[in-house]
Amino acid sequence: MILSLISYAFAATVAGVHFPESTVIEEHQVVLNGAGLREKYWIDIYAAALYLPQPSKDAVSIIGQDTPKRIHIHFIYHRVTKDQMIETLDENFSRNPNINELTIASIKQTFDWMEDFKKGDEIIFDYAPESGTTIYVKGKEKGTIKGKDFMEAIYTIYLGPKPASAALKESMLRH
Repeated sequence: MILSLISYAFAATVAGVHFPESTVIEEHQVVLNGAGLREKYWIDIYAAALYLPQPSKDAVSIIGQDTPKRIHIHFIYHRVTKDQMIETLDENFSRNPNINELTIASIKQTFDWMEDFKKGDEIIFDYAPESGTTIYVKGKEKGTIKGKDFMEAIYTIYLGPKPASAALKESMLRH
């Protein structure tokens, strides 16, 4: 991974995927906190980046903060099917036993928004306290889930005590 430091903001390139030093979520600027690689069985699946209002290494605080934030996923593997994506999301949500029934229903709704992915495709999870978590798949807005609980469930997948990938979590908290 190549990192260029510019004050406290930085851009990152992971497996050939460039993540800019900052972006905007509903008029709120967020900065790149860290970026890394999701591997499974020694296969590079996707590069992912975490954006926050201010850099932080505190995963618990990041998950709980009711502030704008983004997780940006860029697929680098040649093919991930919709079924594989749903299975992975479901498996990772099940690691968080404190999810309430309303949030579980919202999670299942997002399964319909998933598609087959190929190299270059993206998923973006944007959270804004005013509106909720907006999910973009392949550049198209799929929908918004209101409330903080859903956002916390998504961010727990990546930053919680049992993340999908410990190495990716560490990279996203690298700033």
